[in-house]
Amino acid sequence: MLYRMIVFIVTSVSIFLFSHSSVFAHTSVVGITPKEGEVLTVQPEQIILEFSEPVTGNVVNIELLDPSAKRVQVSKVEILDNPTKIKVKIPNLNNGTYTVRWS
Repeated sequence: MLYRMIVFIVTSVSIFLFSHSSVFAHTSVVGITPKEGEVLTVQPEQIILEFSEPVTGNVVNIELLDPSAKRVQVSKVEILDNPTKIKVKIPNLNNGTYTVRWS
């Protein structure tokens, strides 16, 4: 039986544009799905980040990097019904360790 193993490593990036710094002055990530360091046998369809405060507008950028540190195209960031959560949909991935970065 072939298992697809995908490891997600979550990396917080503290690069904020000046216009976004006041919005995120006290906001931090309090949760992510899939979890940091999680080894998956089934690829997730999306990445969800949860912040300590509601997110508004296009103030969050999410990047997904493949095992060779090349960017993987993801969907536009979507704010969920709970405005502290955002998500991006991800394409089919090969096995490997992937890194999620946000700013």
